[in-house]
Amino acid sequence: HGEDRFREFLPPQRISTQPDLLIAKDGHQRRLEIFCDWKDTWRRQNHADLRDGKYLRLREERALLFGIAPLSLMGFLIDLAADDGDFQLGFIPAYRKPVYTTKTIRARLRPLDDVFQSLLTHGCS
Repeated sequence: HGEDRFREFLPPQRISTQPDLLIAKDGHQRRLEIFCDWKDTWRRQNHADLRDGKYLRLREERALLFGIAPLSLMGFLIDLAADDGDFQLGFIPAYRKPVYTTKTIRARLRPLDDVFQSLLTHGCS
């Protein structure tokens, strides 16, 4: 569903905060944001960052945040309708951008098979 679904580089004014997917099960629907860690930062440095507008939109949409770390085959599922994920407002000087950061993400990491199972079982409940 998100503007980046075609993986085109967009100018800043066209970057959307819309969650990536809409999933449905047994008549229930949820928005799902896919969040990837291509450098294993979550496990090594114990932090994850979301653009400020993206985080606020995901909370507003009561979305699921589905984290995937391909290098370690780990991930997480945070239901932002029920859990704020320990994200706190911060600022990244290198990018001169406000972000929401969690510094406890390592504790949420699980084997990807477990995370996929959790998504299938509880995703739209």
